[in-house]
Amino acid sequence: MKKQLILIKLTVAIGFVLFSVSSINAKSITDFSNTSVNYYGEFNKFIGAKATGMGGTFIAIADDGSAIYHNPAGLGQIERTQAYFATPYACILKPLWKFVIGIGACSLIFHKNGQADEDIGDDTEIFLFCIPLSFKIFSNIYVGGNLDFFYKTRTIRYSLVPSEENDYHTTDKITERGHSWTGDFGALFKPFPYLAFGAIFRNRAKINWKTTGPEWDGMYVLIWPDYWVKEVAPVIKGTDVLPSSLGFGIAIKLSPNLLTAVDVVYKKWSTARRIESNQKIDVNLEDSIELHLGLEYLTSVNIPLRFGLYSIPDYVLNGINDRQIFTTIGTGYSLKIKKTELNFEIAVADSHLFSVGDRNKETKLVCAITAKF
Repeated sequence: MKKQLILIKLTVAIGFVLFSVSSINAKSITDFSNTSVNYYGEFNKFIGAKATGMGGTFIAIADDGSAIYHNPAGLGQIERTQAYFATPYACILKPLWKFVIGIGACSLIFHKNGQADEDIGDDTEIFLFCIPLSFKIFSNIYVGGNLDFFYKTRTIRYSLVPSEENDYHTTDKITERGHSWTGDFGALFKPFPYLAFGAIFRNRAKINWKTTGPEWDGMYVLIWPDYWVKEVAPVIKGTDVLPSSLGFGIAIKLSPNLLTAVDVVYKKWSTARRIESNQKIDVNLEDSIELHLGLEYLTSVNIPLRFGLYSIPDYVLNGINDRQIFTTIGTGYSLKIKKTELNFEIAVADSHLFSVGDRNKETKLVCAITAKF
């Protein structure tokens, strides 16, 4: 008799739970696929103040900490331990015999796509962490590479209809996190003191990510009067593929005080991909060729004056971007304190003067400090 009574109570309880379910149309990352690829056009264009001041021409120069990004082979030219800090990049480098090793970090992408209300938006950040190694093969030949770690985070904040079940919350969020390992390879050849050639290959990065959330949006089960329990949100997995690129540069010293440089960079944007739950999202990009021109004039008081041009084509097929041509200027100053040398550099890049169209024009300020020990 007792067993029958227990079975009856259990059946009633199960039925109560099954019929006490509140379903709210829960959102997932796939509901925001239309904005998931917008950040592909937001790569940081300016890494290093000296490179920026010379229009990004640094593949065949690569003689400061920003060479980790532009051409890691050039790090072999560094003869003293140094710490390099620039917006938004930092590294520490240490020469060891014919090698130079180090570690660096960079905010590669910061894309903010939101409303004035901070509770609503779709923000993406990608950080790049590098472990570089450069080797001096001969007195005029250097090779090097990076072990790269990409970390991505994307946060989607959206409005939520309050209800008794979700405790009257008006907003919710879904977070997408992932990472990837890859590598870069570079070479630098200086056949003469006044001439240098450089090359850099950046491998594509496949960032595998998965989601967490939402916290309040979803299906709720009433297990006791006025006590709702939310089911665990399903985890969605996917992959973002960032493009590979190949760059070549040449630097010529026309006189002891005048340095000129040209870089050409081919970016294979057509290989960029986004996959959500085995479904491909159209990134809609095409391959591009960037052209960089720069010069540096060293004044009689050892203050460099830099100028450059930096052309970025419209690689977004749907016309979100217009071709941009940046004009850049920069300068620097060195200060010696006992055995420590401090280099201060500043550069400004502006795309208002020569760019086509009215969209995406910007002005960027880059500052850098190098401490050599």
